[in-house]
Amino acid sequence: MKQDKYNLSDNVQFMQLWEHCVSSKNEFNNNGCSLHIDLNSRNEYIKYVYSDRNIEKMLYEFDAFIGNPIKVRVSSDIYDKLLFDKNIKLSENSLRNLIDLEEIILLD
Repeated sequence: MKQDKYNLSDNVQFMQLWEHCVSSKNEFNNNGCSLHIDLNSRNEYIKYVYSDRNIEKMLYEFDAFIGNPIKVRVSSDIYDKLLFDKNIKLSENSLRNLIDLEEIILLD
């Protein structure tokens, strides 16, 4: 791991895993993750996602977060984007690629 590539300050970022649920088929599929600059941004992001829900549609299909947030460190490029946007949604493939490339380091 290259030290200059990462934000190695005391700052810890948070990752939240998501799943996509299709109740009529009883299917639960991984749906990537969201990255957050801090826990407050994570909580606000979840509130935002849940506030835009249509109850009738939720009976059939919806996204839900899984478990607790995971502490991570991210590359300086991702960190800069998080400083600006506060939250980033990643697909399952993007998440796996960024972990494989050590752009996201799991701490928990």
